[in-house]
Amino acid sequence: MMSSQPHILIIQPLMPQLDEKLSQHFHCHRLYNEQDPALFLQRQAKRFKA
Repeated sequence: MMSSQPHILIIQPLMPQLDEKLSQHFHCHRLYNEQDPALFLQRQAKRFKA
């Protein structure tokens, strides 16, 4: 089943409260956790709304 939540890209760690709140409303991708951020963006960029 596909998520109806918009995908957002988080480029650096956030305050825990903010991260938790965003995760409740969006499908969050944390770029700072990717081994190869450039490759991740190349492959996934079309998914993101913000």
